Amino acid sequence: MDTSLVMHLSRVYGLPLTRKESGQLIGTIFRQVGLVMGAVWATHLVSSILKVSTFGISTLVTATAQGAVAYYATYIVGQSARQYFQRGKSWGAGGPKRVVNELLDSIDKESILQEAQEAIRSRLKNSN
Repeated sequence: MDTSLVMHLSRVYGLPLTRKESGQLIGTIFRQVGLVMGAVWATHLVSSILKVSTFGISTLVTATAQGAVAYYATYIVGQSARQYFQRGKSWGAGGPKRVVNELLDSIDKESILQEAQEAIRSRLKNSN
């Protein structure tokens, strides 16, 4: 999914990428947001353990957490890639670490999760 997102963004900015380049860009971004991705993997692991140990009852709780973490991680990938393309397929002087750190510092996590909730509600409402 992230590869498709990055490839679409590259076309929006008129800077097409191959799938290989897209994968490399995502790898660079993921290395810089390792803690966030660590949270994604930890959430998936904990939710899997809970689902097995509670015979599926915890699915409602863990699905919400998994969805929130996945939405947040995808948001970070998209915003990082956007910055990369806005700079003409370059990270700039500070490199990807600076770009990602600035992005993480500027993100209001609560508003992003609120956006996710609104988008989900809208889709559910429109699907009926």
